Formats: sequence, C-alpha cells, structure tokens
Amino acid sequence: MNKIKNTLVILIVLIVSMNMTVVTKAYPLHMSDFIKIMYTKPTVTDSTRYKSDTYLQTRLGRINLNEEALNKFRVKDKISREAIADYVVEHLEDLKYSLVLKRHDGKEVNIKRIVAGLSNEDIKKAIADNIFLAVQGKKKGNLSKLDLNKILNRTYIEVDLENQIISQVIKGKRIVTTNVVTGDIKKKAQTSKGLFTVIYMQKNRVLHYRDFDNSFKSDFVERWMRFDDANSIGIHDAPWRKLSSDWEASAYKNGHGSHGCVNTPTDAVKIIYDNAYNGMAVVVY
Repeated sequence: MNKIKNTLVILIVLIVSMNMTVVTKAYPLHMSDFIKIMYTKPTVTDSTRYKSDTYLQTRLGRINLNEEALNKFRVKDKISREAIADYVVEHLEDLKYSLVLKRHDGKEVNIKRIVAGLSNEDIKKAIADNIFLAVQGKKKGNLSKLDLNKILNRTYIEVDLENQIISQVIKGKRIVTTNVVTGDIKKKAQTSKGLFTVIYMQKNRVLHYRDFDNSFKSDFVERWMRFDDANSIGIHDAPWRKLSSDWEASAYKNGHGSHGCVNTPTDAVKIIYDNAYNGMAVVVY
C-alpha cells in the first residue's frame, strides 16, 4: 500500500512540475490545468454542447478545448505550433478521429479504411493544425474531423462507386471527371473502398484473370494503374466496352460490371495516367 501511495505521489509531483514551452518563455502547467485540458468528461447537461462545440473524443473521456485551455498556447497573441504538436498531440494516441473528403459533387464522405497513403504522423499533424487554428480563433466545432483533401495536398484520384464517377485532382483543380464501371456487386466482385495509393503503372499491358465462369482470360489495355495490391485491382481502359450502354451507371449492379477494376474511358484514362505517379493517393468510396 505504501508503495502505491509513493508511486502516486511521484506521479503527482511529475505532473505538477510539467512545463510547456510556448514561443520563448516557459509556463508551468499544473495538475489542475492538465486535468482540465486532457480529461474533462461530459455531464448530462453538457451532452448537447459536446456535440457541437470544440471537443476531441478519446477513450478517457473528452478533451475540452475551451477558451481557457486554448489560451495556454497563446502568448502575447503569438502561438507556438510546436508546443501544440509536441504537448497536446503527444497525448492523443487514443483519439477517435474522422477523415472527411469533399467529393466531386461538393458533398462530404467519411473515409473509414486506410490501406496506404497516410501515416500516423500525417494524422497527428492534421490534428495539431486543427488545434492551432482553434487557438487562433479561425476554427470552431469538431476538431477531430480531419480534412482529407488538405492532408493529401489536394492531389489524388477519387472513385465514387455509388455514382460510378472517377475524378482526378491536381493541386486542388479537377482536371478530369468521367463515368466508369467498377466491380460487379451482383457477382460479388465489388471494388474495395478505402484510401490507397498507385503502386504500379504500365502502358500496353496484358491483364490475365479468371472470368466469372472460372475460365482464364486475357485482355490488352493501353494504360494500367494498380492500387489495390491485395486484390490485383487497378484503373485501366476497357476497349471491349464499345457501346454507350456498356458505360451505364447501373452496369456494376446488373451483372455487367468489372471483375473489380475501375474500367475508364480511353481518353480519360490517358489524362489520369499522364498526371499520376507511384504513390499518388486513390480514394474509393
């Protein structure tokens, strides 16, 4: 029992003595401040406010980033991004965040699966940036909602499965948007959702695959960009789709979809290929 008490005393002393460096001056962060910032839990009366105010959710409760807490990172109207990143983000290992992409149609979609293209450091930086803006008074609301467009430097390939649309964005500008045909859901060959990256590119490739009737087939394509390595899925042209009806938005639902790849019109896939590179983000939703 005495050992436990001694340990607790040591922990309290450590927390009380914690210092946070902001700009060029050190300010003591006492245990009470630490608890206010890191472990403020909602009450019944606060339940509505917590949904709309500036809070980050963790397994330990909610981190209350109210004005009093945010002021701890503000000194003489100057803010230290480093202090925020080093001190706050360090404690957010259990953060429940959401990655939100602004789509080609202006709507927002939550990307839940990350296969490639995003590291823990990218996430931490995005959270720190949100907090930094909140301290400046430039951002309010849910700070755990991360702007995926921004994280990806507004450069990526976007595949909208529901509407059968592919779009390529380069530095915030959509250079191509067109219809596609994706994996056939009726035949259980639907294209996987998530965040991927282009991992292999090739011109004039012969694709070998097993058809739905279990026979082996081969098809020639002019442009090939593989992004889902586990399922051998990529973006490519589809010269066998010669009629306009072959590109109907319902094709992937009625038995005329692909084996999982993103079939793209030849003219559009040339543009995408010429502006793509290994490592480019591919967002499928």
